Amino acid sequence: MKLKMKAKIASIHNKISITDEEGGLVYQVHSKVFSLHNVTYLTDGEGEEIAVITRKPVSMHDVHTIQLVDGTEIELRTELLHLTKDVLDIEALGWQLTGNLLQHDYQLTDDQGELLAQTHRKWLSLHDTYEVDVVDEERMDLIVAVLVALDKIMADRQLVAEASDDAARIHRQD
Repeated sequence: MKLKMKAKIASIHNKISITDEEGGLVYQVHSKVFSLHNVTYLTDGEGEEIAVITRKPVSMHDVHTIQLVDGTEIELRTELLHLTKDVLDIEALGWQLTGNLLQHDYQLTDDQGELLAQTHRKWLSLHDTYEVDVVDEERMDLIVAVLVALDKIMADRQLVAEASDDAARIHRQD
């Protein structure tokens, strides 16, 4: 199934609409930009909760936990020192993301190397939009939750990089 993830960038709440090819709402993502608990909610098109994604606030690694409504819990752990990686292992599932993660141009494969989904960023768009082709529709909720968590990880890293750039610029001006 082909999906489009479209983020509303200028908002006090981080919102992503995930639609099908005809524009029908399949999933929604909601999170507050300034939140002590850094919680993101993935809901279906009718607003029913699919998953809750949280970020561990203090850790030597960038840790996000995905908890599906069926009780399944998956931890995504990445090293903070890497700003980009061509490969991200999702050890809890045996899955792997390969490609250009920052540009949303990557493939998600399972422990057998079978393609689960692939993404591609749309460059000529007014919104931050990328397309997702979900090959394994039986695990679509989990796949989308993992991709949303990855999107959060990359957004967090971008904020850290921008803050670091701003601090360096201010330091040079002094």
